This record gives sequence, C-alpha cells and structure tokens, in this order.
Amino acid sequence: FFYAFNWQTGDIVIQLVIICIYTPIKIIYDEKISSYKEILDIYFDTIDPFDDGGQFIDRGYSYTTAIFYQNNEMLVEIKKYINQFEQKVNKKVLVKILPEKEFYMAEEYHQDFAIKNPQEMEKELVESGRKTR
Repeated sequence: FFYAFNWQTGDIVIQLVIICIYTPIKIIYDEKISSYKEILDIYFDTIDPFDDGGQFIDRGYSYTTAIFYQNNEMLVEIKKYINQFEQKVNKKVLVKILPEKEFYMAEEYHQDFAIKNPQEMEKELVESGRKTR
C-alpha cells in the first residue's frame, strides 16, 4: 500500500500498488541426459498443479505456477503434457503457460537456498505438508 496526505484538502489517499512478478527458477539441462518431458515430470511432481493461489504455505501471485517457453516446440510439448496429465487425473491443471521474457537472478541469499539452509527447508517441507516426518 502507498499512503499519501493531501495538504490542500486534508484527504488521506491510500493507493494499492500491485506488482505482478513470479518467483521462477531457470533450469538449464542437457537434452542428451534428460528429456524435456522428464523435466516436466519432475516439475509436476514437485508442485500442486491445481492450486492457482500459490504453492503450499507460500501464498500470493508470485508463488503461483507457470511454465515459461522459449519456442513453439516447447509450447507444443507443454500443452501436450498438460493435456495428458489432465486426462490421467481427470482434473484441470491451473499452471499458466507463458512466453519466456527477461530473467533476473535472485539475490545470493536465495541461490541454493535448500542446500544452504537444510533445517529451514526441512521445516518448511513438513509444515507445508509436502513431507511427513
């Protein structure tokens, strides 16, 4: 929220500022070792593809799911994968499919977070229900 006071009228103005960003990860992989389908399998096994309000205990727009594609081949494969996934589970997938745009690296604190903070990560996995003790 942004608050402002108008000295001439005495009015307080409250303005809601919404920043719509994702908190993405960029995956660089060798197609000789892993297929794009295998990457999608891991992704869908890691997220809740039916939650459009965030992921687990992380709520809000920047925690919603999306797959960013670089070219038409990737777009076709993503759509095919999601269609097959929906047929298998008989439920609508709420993951957005968006063209890749400029990618910005997060602060160093966020890089390799799970490796640098194993206890905090373990606690979050348990609290979110993604892992049982």
